[in-house]
Amino acid sequence: MIQKSNFFFKVLIITALVVGAGARICMAELTDTAWVLVDTRDSIATYHEKNPSEKIVAVRGKSVLDVSPEIVLSVLIDANYQSQKEWVPDLIDFRILKQDSIFDRILYVYVDIPWPAKDRDFVYHARIMPQPDGKTVWLDYRSVAFPFPEKDGVVRGMMKTLFIITSRDNGKRTGIDLRASADPRGVVPKWVVNFAQRSYSYKMLKRVKERVYAKKDKVAITAEFRSLFNDSTETEQ
Repeated sequence: MIQKSNFFFKVLIITALVVGAGARICMAELTDTAWVLVDTRDSIATYHEKNPSEKIVAVRGKSVLDVSPEIVLSVLIDANYQSQKEWVPDLIDFRILKQDSIFDRILYVYVDIPWPAKDRDFVYHARIMPQPDGKTVWLDYRSVAFPFPEKDGVVRGMMKTLFIITSRDNGKRTGIDLRASADPRGVVPKWVVNFAQRSYSYKMLKRVKERVYAKKDKVAITAEFRSLFNDSTETEQ
């Protein structure tokens, strides 16, 4: 059980960080979902889906970071291969397949999974979506149909991840709200996926916070990001 749980957590980490017909996933599944609070520790609140309509239960985590939202966003969208290797040592391939702008990209990720499980890869649409309030940005990842060949012996997984980044205290702090659901597919039973996913949002946000604090004095903030947040009052999360 521990081995399977660690395997699935690795797959989830990959899909969330970089993040055929019938692969399109409605965003309403993550934004309109009812949630149940599961636990609060290390300033991270974790939730699971209240009334799941699918066999795989969506999860959520919320926390606040003592850095600006521009820094958080810059760290999360970093598409450099070596930077991604810092998150996932077993990463084999990570690339941008298409980029209309920094706000709209198609990404590919391929990771080595220990035997006897098969390696996994993902093709997904990554969008940065500023919200009308001038304080909030959605970082939305979801699997997408894209003409990139599948590899023999590699299972192509499905995922949807939404980071809601909110400026707080006049841009001095950042609220982060992670909502996710992923299916590694293959032979992994759904009950194993749900078991592993119970701690995913906590572990994911813990890694995000550690990475942001480690990079906060080194990250280069683009001009596009500096114009995204225009708050003058704190937004409660």
